[in-house]
Amino acid sequence: MECQFSFTVFLIYQRLQIINNLLNETSSKVNVQTRKEYSKLTFMKDVQIVKTKQLPASVILKKIETLMQVHDSIVDAASDLNDIYSFQILICLSVMFIKTVFAVFFSYFELLVLGKTEFFLNWFFWIVIDWNEILLITVTCHLATGQSQQTGIEVHKMLMNSQDSTVRDKLMVFSQQIFHRPIDFTACGLFSINAELIFTILGSATTYLLIMLQFQEGNEANCIIANSTVQ
Repeated sequence: MECQFSFTVFLIYQRLQIINNLLNETSSKVNVQTRKEYSKLTFMKDVQIVKTKQLPASVILKKIETLMQVHDSIVDAASDLNDIYSFQILICLSVMFIKTVFAVFFSYFELLVLGKTEFFLNWFFWIVIDWNEILLITVTCHLATGQSQQTGIEVHKMLMNSQDSTVRDKLMVFSQQIFHRPIDFTACGLFSINAELIFTILGSATTYLLIMLQFQEGNEANCIIANSTVQ
């Protein structure tokens, strides 16, 4: 399930990346006075001439409209994906968090308290497997979210370069569409799934581990006192 979700999110990331590349390419061909793209026409070995290459406003408008429709479809797909997998991802991340906390604690207990290296390695490999799944989910969601934010940046760059009023109006509509329809993957709306979640998990796991270690040390101290009393 985690692989299906992460693979689909990565496909969304790739589609958003294509949109951003097309916006960047179109932005360099907008009719502006301060920024022009030149195509080189070589007719001799070391002699070149340059020719200004600009796109008409009608062509740019058509491209923007197409990109808006594609972007809207991608946002719909991301929203449907989040609705379908939201609860499963919440359960998955919760279980992996609990497993990680206990695995780290028992790794410490087996190695430093009992001195059993083979059991320590067993728990250590469980930690690696769980963290691979956590990183797979969080990193792919972070990449897709980052590309969706980059789309807004590319639109505003194009907006600054354009001098045509119709193109600027269409870009403003595109900007409003991006603002009102952001891509954000969440676990049932409780928290966003991105790179920040990794540090949140690490901080929470450290807190719980310290509490568990304090209880373990307290139990060991009570056992020592009880043995001394019996003797």
